[in-house]
Amino acid sequence: MQKYGLLSYKTENLGDEIQSIAARRFLPRIDYYFDRDDIDATKIKAGDKVKLIMNGWYTHRPENWPPKNPAIEPLLVAIHVEQDALEGRPKEAFLSEKSQEFLKKYGPIGARNLPTLELLKSSGIDSYFSGCLTLTLLPDKSVKKRDFILAVDVSDEVFSEMKKRTKREIIRLDAYRIRSLSQEQKIALAEYWLSLYQSAHAVVTTRLHCMLPCLALGTPVLAISGNDPKRYAGLIELTNNATEAEFLKNSSLFNLDQPRPNPENFKKLAKEIAESCSKFTGYDSKKSYLGDKDIDALYTGTDFIGLIGELSREAYKTERMEQEIIALKTPGIKMASRKLAEAVKRKFN
Repeated sequence: MQKYGLLSYKTENLGDEIQSIAARRFLPRIDYYFDRDDIDATKIKAGDKVKLIMNGWYTHRPENWPPKNPAIEPLLVAIHVEQDALEGRPKEAFLSEKSQEFLKKYGPIGARNLPTLELLKSSGIDSYFSGCLTLTLLPDKSVKKRDFILAVDVSDEVFSEMKKRTKREIIRLDAYRIRSLSQEQKIALAEYWLSLYQSAHAVVTTRLHCMLPCLALGTPVLAISGNDPKRYAGLIELTNNATEAEFLKNSSLFNLDQPRPNPENFKKLAKEIAESCSKFTGYDSKKSYLGDKDIDALYTGTDFIGLIGELSREAYKTERMEQEIIALKTPGIKMASRKLAEAVKRKFN
């Protein structure tokens, strides 16, 4: 029987959940979840065949690559093969004989960035530059444009300079969260972060899975280059971008109050990757990153309410309470987050 799977993660990087939210659009339903770094750990019922969009960063667990379960039919698209971290073991895993057989069987392979494309081609693997699946994200009609500016994973120097250049409120975010969140809570947080990206007046970021969703969601974004240049090669060029030194030196490079529009050359890649995914699964919901919800339903959902509680507890223990409260500033949840924070303080006291 035909089934459908979605990747899950055991990392702190919110960008991973944003990857799965992008893939979710192309699944008629989710029958199985697969840990990206240990895909074979998921037990598949006898007789089931599972289509799985395998995008993202590979791999934190190179000893588990490649997947061996023949019940899985993968679409290998928008993948990044890590070549430097973990003593180069992910690269070695992808160049192994078993990996070569797997990649050739399920090719052509969509490479998320240029170094991955070069690695695959040099190994004789049929491959192409696909870009990132997050380019296919669709904005949500229930999310309204607001007047704040986001600073996502920028340095103290960039943040301080941003505050000098505008009277608009600047909200600073960190894409890495606590590991103790449930899968549902991490998805809720990623959906919330995407709503912030969409509603912001402008965004300045070093984070790949902020700059690319901003392109897809139509929010003017400046990408600060220099953070892991190999992983960003071929992608950062899709955005307005500058080095940190250039941004700090030139105040007219990206006007925070009147930001220049995003380039539109990403749209061709987004169209091609969406067509590839929908052809693979035979489905495209054409729904936004919120799926069947609107923004109010997200705020009032049990996963989101539980998420705020978990963040508040962790923030209290690590003296980051105020930082978390400031991050959760969208109207409608600001007061709720403060009340939860106060309740957590009373509990721990």
